[in-house]
Amino acid sequence: MLFRSVEGSAPGPFPGANWDPLNLADTTDFGPTLEWYRAAELKHSRVAMAAFVGMVLQANGFVFPGNIAPGTSFKSCVGATPLDTWDNIPLYGKYQIIAWVGLMEICTEMDKPHYLMPGGKPGKVNFDPVAGKFSLWDPIGSMKNWDESKKARGRLVELQNGRAAMFGIMGLLMQ
Repeated sequence: MLFRSVEGSAPGPFPGANWDPLNLADTTDFGPTLEWYRAAELKHSRVAMAAFVGMVLQANGFVFPGNIAPGTSFKSCVGATPLDTWDNIPLYGKYQIIAWVGLMEICTEMDKPHYLMPGGKPGKVNFDPVAGKFSLWDPIGSMKNWDESKKARGRLVELQNGRAAMFGIMGLLMQ
C-alpha cells in the first residue's frame, strides 16, 4: 500500500495519509521507526539551517568577537571559503565545537519522556532537562501562549524550512 494513514503525521497527498512505499510507519514489529526517522530528520534540518546561516554570514565577513582558542581570534581563522575556515581553526577550537554538539545531543537523549516514547515530542531540546528550561524550540518564550494547532503548524514549517536548508547547504558546498 503506497498511501496509508499514520496517526499524528503531517498532511500527505491524500487527507489523513502519507506516502510510505517501504512501510516504515509500521511500528508493530520494529518499534517506533517513523518517529525515529522524523526525529533524525529534524536534527539534521536544524544542523543544516545553522550551517547555511553560518556559511552565509562567514562569506559576508561576519565573525564572532573574541578568541576561539588561547591566542587565536575568530577573525584570524577566516579563510577564502567556509571549508578553509574550518581547516584554519586550531584543534582546541574544533574540540569546543564538537563538545557543544555532543552536549546538545546528550540533552536531547536525557529528556523525559524520550522523543520516541509515548508523550515525547521530536526535536524538543531543553538545556536543563531536569527543570525543563531553556528550550531550543522557543528559547525566549515567545510562543508559550500559542495553542497546540499553531505550535504544530510552526513545527511543520520548521521541518519544511530544514528540508530546504539541507538542499541549500549542499548547493553551497557543491558550488
